[in-house]
Amino acid sequence: MSEVVEKIIAETLESGIKPINRKFRGVYDGYGERPIAYMTETEVFTTASGLLNGYESAIENAEIGIKWSIGNVKGAFRALGVLEAADNHPTFLTASVTKSFLKADVHELLAEFEEIDAAKKERIVLTFTESATEDERALKGISEARGAGFKTAIKDFGGNRSLSALNAAPTDYVFFSPEMTALAGDRNKPGVFNAFATLLRSLRTEIILTGVENDETIRESIATECFGVMPAENYRGEFDFPQGARDLESIKSDGEAIL
Repeated sequence: MSEVVEKIIAETLESGIKPINRKFRGVYDGYGERPIAYMTETEVFTTASGLLNGYESAIENAEIGIKWSIGNVKGAFRALGVLEAADNHPTFLTASVTKSFLKADVHELLAEFEEIDAAKKERIVLTFTESATEDERALKGISEARGAGFKTAIKDFGGNRSLSALNAAPTDYVFFSPEMTALAGDRNKPGVFNAFATLLRSLRTEIILTGVENDETIRESIATECFGVMPAENYRGEFDFPQGARDLESIKSDGEAIL
């Protein structure tokens, strides 16, 4: 199955009909309804099956994942340029990269972006899976990405991997999984969430809570000095957050984000 997915992705990247579509989910500071940053989601369509689900895991260690990752970085820069022209200045946009990308010569792969302004590169956050922090070659790639001027982040962090790996991985942000986010309001496990938050702050790593369902969790995120929150589809609270991911044209109207 993975070989089929790899072939589809390869043909998609080479296609002239642009079946790759990028959408954006807002990251909020807990005080207002205007996003301060965006997580980018890359959708892939095929004429046979429509939206392709689960493809990222299939190309995580594949050669085609390298090309897919570079495409995501380029797409993030293009989106950032469009937003800035519309007077929307987010703290960052994410670009998902694979473990195969991180295990390659990251310095060489990112060389084409050397001439881009350093302040702009800092606003592109390369996101990768938690398992990448346990791979020595991938850790080297993470360091090279930061050396090239990019920020880095672990996505869907579930706390299942060795915490010592977090210390070894030079990451700027951690996106907590919805399960980890739920610990913020779990009264049966008092102190667990605060312990994680304290550890990550000591590593100078910012926390973003995904799958936030209520205002209690938002208040907890503020109290523990998290960078931001991402509401779940079933969020219920005082804020009127947009439902689901939006396209680039839609988020242009968010206006200038508060830095």
